[in-house]
Amino acid sequence: MAWTTPSSAIRSNWSARQARHATSKLSMALDYNDPVVGEEFAQVQTMSFEEIVEECEGFGIPVPPALDDVNAQLMLVEIRLRMSGRMSESETSEKKKPPKTFSSAFDETYWTKPVFQKLVDGYRENMDINAMNLITEYIDDKETALERYEGADYKAIMRKIEEAINAKVEITSPKISFSGFPSSMGEDAVQMTFDQLGTIVSFECTENLEDAIFSGKVEFDDVEAAGNAYDQYDGMDMGVGPMLEIVLNA
Repeated sequence: MAWTTPSSAIRSNWSARQARHATSKLSMALDYNDPVVGEEFAQVQTMSFEEIVEECEGFGIPVPPALDDVNAQLMLVEIRLRMSGRMSESETSEKKKPPKTFSSAFDETYWTKPVFQKLVDGYRENMDINAMNLITEYIDDKETALERYEGADYKAIMRKIEEAINAKVEITSPKISFSGFPSSMGEDAVQMTFDQLGTIVSFECTENLEDAIFSGKVEFDDVEAAGNAYDQYDGMDMGVGPMLEIVLNA
């Protein structure tokens, strides 16, 4: 006969673990404004905690002890959408776009380190919630993460995190895209900014009236100038609006 844990014992164990993980944030690939997500979330909210755990395990995906009730609900929503083939509908409704401000060290690292972003997205796609929790806490509170997560598997993930954070992006093209220069600078001043880094072959600039910023594309005559643009301006705080974003190999 299969051994099972009584619901009260599950709940008691989870409550204790939740208190120790209260600051751990789980990032999931869900667009909360998507009606597909909203409809599924409304259904999941009517379920008990034990029912959520049971359904997740039925899909072969255990719910990690670090999750509170809401994140467990969101986890099940994502599992249901992926298993039913509806996750793509939700994902395509929200293009990846950096926020105007970062709410945590994890968010800033995710949006400013392309290799790190790729690492995170890989674990997210594989529904590896334990790895996601580790990565989030490692960036937001490294000292606590080192104390909490032990074992060879976790240490391997930590090495990947460090490698991703410190990785240099390979530059294969002299073309870049940019976004975030304040409209108050004027288009000519934006072009002059890039002129100082190297010879410009082509320059495109469009004003976003809603955000009062310029975005566009620049092609230099060599990849070194493109790399200098990235190193000097990507992530720079202009004092107003979102931080500058420079995308290589555009």
